[in-house]
Amino acid sequence: MQTLWWVLIWFFLFASISTTPQPPDTGQEVTLDFGEQVVLVDGSLSLTFERVVDDSRCPTEVNCFWSGMVVVAVEAEANGHPAQTLLLGGSTDSSGGAMRAVPAQQAQPTASIAGYEVQLLAVTPYPAQVSSQSSAADYRIILRLLP
Repeated sequence: MQTLWWVLIWFFLFASISTTPQPPDTGQEVTLDFGEQVVLVDGSLSLTFERVVDDSRCPTEVNCFWSGMVVVAVEAEANGHPAQTLLLGGSTDSSGGAMRAVPAQQAQPTASIAGYEVQLLAVTPYPAQVSSQSSAADYRIILRLLP
């Protein structure tokens, strides 16, 4: 009978250890200036901020019916495979963050490549005036990489 108690104690002890929830993997955030490249430490993935495809976001000094959207091209090369271009985009808030998908658009805020999910978190600068347009060199993106 004493052996049965020890078996039960060990069972509950190990059962509680194995079912302890693990925190979710929040991934790695990467900030890229226009033209900049980042390579993961293990070399399995490289990303380059290639170009701004479209930036039709409504300037902060204007009241618009639609907030507009931004689309960027990121060149991704994984594990020696040929490079591919990821079109990432969506609508943003006035600080350039909080990406939201825009229905019926090709560019979405996330894409998958080689076992990674690449999320576009922000695109700056956000346009301030109708007459002023940022040059490509002014742009910066923030990505989150999830394994």
